[in-house]
Amino acid sequence: MGHATLDMTKRYVALTQGDLKSQHDNTSPLNKLVIPKSRQRKIKK
Repeated sequence: MGHATLDMTKRYVALTQGDLKSQHDNTSPLNKLVIPKSRQRKIKK
C-alpha cells in the first residue's frame, strides 16, 4: 500500500476484520433460524 512499515497496513486489516465481524453478526442467516433465549432463570437459594 506504499507505507514504509507494515504498522499502518496492520491498522487497515484490523479495521477491516472488525467491520466484517460486525456485518456478519448483523446479517448472518443463522440469526434468523436460531430462536434467542429471552427467558430469565430464577436462582434457587
